[in-house]
Amino acid sequence: NIYAATAGGISISTNSGTSWTNYTTTQGLGSNTVNGVYGNGTVVFAATNSGLSVSTNGGSSYTNSLAGTVINSVFFDGTKVYAATIGNYLYVGQ
Repeated sequence: NIYAATAGGISISTNSGTSWTNYTTTQGLGSNTVNGVYGNGTVVFAATNSGLSVSTNGGSSYTNSLAGTVINSVFFDGTKVYAATIGNYLYVGQ
């Protein structure tokens, strides 16, 4: 899958970019402004303007943490999630 962070949500392609589906706050994203996205199998992490949104079903729906915090980027190393905030702080969670 290909994941694209946009100002209007996350766009996901499951066919090498031929077509895209956009996911927004309607599917549970913390904000439609997505600053970064990281996909690992069926788990998708989205850095949004209102926290870290996490999907465990390939991006179809999301739960949120760090609500109200602008997250600039996100990375997952297989065991820990790294989220960079606007104040140059780094949140590390499991």
